[in-house]
Amino acid sequence: MEIINNYENFKLSHSALTIGGFDGLHLGHLEIINKLKNISIEKSVPSVVITFDPIPKSYFNKGIRSILSLSQKSKLLDKRDIDYLIVIRFDDLFSKLDAYKFLERICKNINPQDIVIGSDHSFGYNRTGNAQFLEKYSKNFNYTLVVLPDKYINNKGVSSSLIRDSILDKKVEFASDLLGYNYFIDGKVVKGKGIGRKLGFPTANIELIDAQAIVPGNGVYCVTLEYNSNSFKGMCNIGIRPTVDNDGLRSIEVHVFTDEDLNLYEKNVRVSFLSLLRKEKTYKDIKELAKQLEKDRYACIGNN
Repeated sequence: MEIINNYENFKLSHSALTIGGFDGLHLGHLEIINKLKNISIEKSVPSVVITFDPIPKSYFNKGIRSILSLSQKSKLLDKRDIDYLIVIRFDDLFSKLDAYKFLERICKNINPQDIVIGSDHSFGYNRTGNAQFLEKYSKNFNYTLVVLPDKYINNKGVSSSLIRDSILDKKVEFASDLLGYNYFIDGKVVKGKGIGRKLGFPTANIELIDAQAIVPGNGVYCVTLEYNSNSFKGMCNIGIRPTVDNDGLRSIEVHVFTDEDLNLYEKNVRVSFLSLLRKEKTYKDIKELAKQLEKDRYACIGNN
């Protein structure tokens, strides 16, 4: 897959196109991507995905964090054999671009024969570039519009917003059902205070690579930790560690279930969330905490 950062200077004689933020690249998005790829193969034209950095919702609301970073999204799209990923910098100037002018530029440059979107898709200033808009101008620019219906899981419409809310609400299993894969964060292992080791539960302290990534709500989770093509079962504590610390700082710590002498310090790892084990709790002393951690480890080994 080739990544294009200057869409106005990029030219194709024909293409199959989809446009969107695609945050999370969830099951609804994947139906669009799969349809796009099928059209691309059937008509022997390149498949093109246009996305935005940052996603528009995050640009207009700084409090909204992303499910996937641009790098993570790119890698997942590459696995889907997309030919071109066009990344448009979403800034103040672009946010005010008229939907018709944007469509005109895109059609002039990459000549889509087909445009594939979801039913709730919109783009352009004041979000006027919806399905009705694209259908209206399809003859002007000589493309066929394909609109896919919403995807539902357990009677819930699959959406990035619902996934974000589920992750923050510690409902990581439901979020993963909507995504089609276990929600994960990428981070670097940094030096901690060594408290876990003293308790008999050494932990890898995770610093997010993408500071804007969504982190699940405070609690203990069953997870897998991936490092250097290896995957280990483990448990992850997210929170302020009220029993052993009083600085109020939130941390992400993973205890890995292995007899190997792992040296993860300064290494990049991926933590995938499988299920919530329990909420964060204050214990009367570290002995009581250690007993609970042993129960947590046993429960996670059984659930993994």
